[in-house]
Amino acid sequence: MGLSTSREFQLVSDAEALAYSAEHLWYELLMLRWAIRQQPWDRQAANARLECFAIHARNLIDFLYPPENPKKKDVIFADFLKGSGWEPEAPSAELTRARNMAHKQIAHLTTGRIAGSGHADKAWHLTEVTRDIETVLRKFSANASPERLAKKFVDLLG
Repeated sequence: MGLSTSREFQLVSDAEALAYSAEHLWYELLMLRWAIRQQPWDRQAANARLECFAIHARNLIDFLYPPENPKKKDVIFADFLKGSGWEPEAPSAELTRARNMAHKQIAHLTTGRIAGSGHADKAWHLTEVTRDIETVLRKFSANASPERLAKKFVDLLG
């Protein structure tokens, strides 16, 4: 991946990073977990649950695996490292698939969407995606600066 060393990180101070992780990173993980635990009562509720899961999974995947040149205001894992050279290993096939599905099936109107229901390529592997995200988040957490990553987030991660 190799982030550009000229990138100007968004969360300059420890206090900014700490506050951001306590609110926004915490919320993304909280909602991802909430969505996977919900028992939908009808088709619309099932779709809403899946969309909730997909958007929060995509946000966390993009946080851990940003594009080569992230947008100026994007917050990424490196904002919390403070000198550590840690970078996540390549994303699992499941995370790559989930990111692509979220982009094409949820976040954008595109001709890349798969039509119909019951198609095998439309199946979301919620447990596997959650497991893979949390595995990388734990490695990230172990390498993040404690002054920049909120205990609230670390505690939720477990």
